[in-house]
Amino acid sequence: MNSGGMGGQGGPEAFHFSEGQSFNGMGGSSFGDGLESMFSGGRNTQGSSSTGNININLSDILKGFMGGQSNAGMSSGGGYGTRPEPGMGFFSGQQQGRNSSTNKSSFSLSFHCTLEELANGCTKKLKVKNPAIDPLTGQRVLTERIYNVKVKPGWKKGTKVKFGPTSDGFPSLSFILDEKKHRFFRRINNDIVWKCNISQNQAEKGVKIKVPLLDGNLLEILVQDGISIQQGQRKIIKGKGMPIKGGPKRGDLIIEFNINVGSL
Repeated sequence: MNSGGMGGQGGPEAFHFSEGQSFNGMGGSSFGDGLESMFSGGRNTQGSSSTGNININLSDILKGFMGGQSNAGMSSGGGYGTRPEPGMGFFSGQQQGRNSSTNKSSFSLSFHCTLEELANGCTKKLKVKNPAIDPLTGQRVLTERIYNVKVKPGWKKGTKVKFGPTSDGFPSLSFILDEKKHRFFRRINNDIVWKCNISQNQAEKGVKIKVPLLDGNLLEILVQDGISIQQGQRKIIKGKGMPIKGGPKRGDLIIEFNINVGSL
């Protein structure tokens, strides 16, 4: 049994926590009655599968820049923004051959990861389609290439992964990481913050709280009977936040208590 530090009143002996077995998913009956009401936010929508393809069509991207209709950068996992790098050229109608100046252009494309993926690491497979002229038929075709982006635990929003131009005409590409909004947690640097909604009776009489962690474990927190929780009080659990890049340490889990005044 361990206890973490706590902001506010009550002292460290007011809270105790222990970790249970692993679980699948977020929320639901496996966490006991009333768990849903303790968490702020709506139903969680998971990001695109770590092994699923994200389709990006550079031809559509260019149509958007030229004033045409563009569906580029969209997939079932959400929106993926794209822009050319400053100072770099665009594809031109006379220069679409496989080894033409198309690979002299450079583009930045964003992709999304869930907090679970950023906590545990994953590989994103990004399928990119590039316009070219078939040297045999002279017809305009789309060639495909899959880029594997290995996301390391602890990566943050804005992390950039660069790929150079290829011999088959693909330009230099930079994939920029963006974070999907989480159902329960918000990330502050290496810490994760959870807003815990409890009733007035629970605040006064004590409560057992079950928190699903990003690594798949379940954390039980017992607030002892007779220890009053104050509105806005924080409980800090060391080492239960996001991994810190480059080392074994982790940030903290910060629990912010919100008392629903008038509720039992």
